[in-house]
Amino acid sequence: APHLTVKVGNKVEKIAIEDTNFEVGFHDDADFQLPGKRFLGKKQFLIKEIGPKNFEVRAMSFWASVQVDGKKLSGSVKLKNGTTIDAGGLKFRFRKGD
Repeated sequence: APHLTVKVGNKVEKIAIEDTNFEVGFHDDADFQLPGKRFLGKKQFLIKEIGPKNFEVRAMSFWASVQVDGKKLSGSVKLKNGTTIDAGGLKFRFRKGD
């Protein structure tokens, strides 16, 4: 199944993407809640299924500092196996699960 891996402290977590929209942020109802608090830019990024086994990532706020493969995210980017997403001080790696 499609998933993200992320290292939080010394622990590596595997996070299943089970919905057509998967949100990462500092707010309480995020699918993955980032550690810490933030007043502006609580919503960081959204992974959206755009077709069978095809996904894209988009920044959810002007205040969000999100990078995809080391480049600032503006608009949306189609995800490939191994794409990295940096947000909220964490680095996520996307896998389609093929």
